[in-house]
Amino acid sequence: MVAETAAAAAAARVFAFPEGLIGLPEVRQFVLEPFPGLEGIAWYLKAADGSGLEFLVLNPEPFFPRYRPELPPGDLAALGSPAPEERAILVIATVPEDVRRMTANLRAPVVLNVTRRLGRQVLLAGDEYEVRTPVFALGAVASNQPGGLVSGPASGR
Repeated sequence: MVAETAAAAAAARVFAFPEGLIGLPEVRQFVLEPFPGLEGIAWYLKAADGSGLEFLVLNPEPFFPRYRPELPPGDLAALGSPAPEERAILVIATVPEDVRRMTANLRAPVVLNVTRRLGRQVLLAGDEYEVRTPVFALGAVASNQPGGLVSGPASGR
């Protein structure tokens, strides 16, 4: 019974990305694993093929409370047109040696249909959002706290 429960929990974290990620169209299944100690804020998005490919993804809300990307209808349709409460928006982070200089890609969020376990990286139109947006505000870096920390997941429009 424990093995079945563990297997079911692991399967629940697997998301199919029918078109892969931008630049990685051949990788089509990823496992979403919570980042220890930062549950609800950060996860590892790991290729399910065992290749070792993984990304740190963030819930943008605690760091970018005004982030409300306009998701193109075609991208939402490719995810099965999930309602806002059925989707999650995550952003891929780049973590340099000095973690205080971490950036997030707000231009191309990862959008998940949590009900159907589908994922898609969406390239947003326009120049409202940057590819390398600093995660920590200058004042927040000095105090070692994320900029604008609030709770709640982003779901997009």
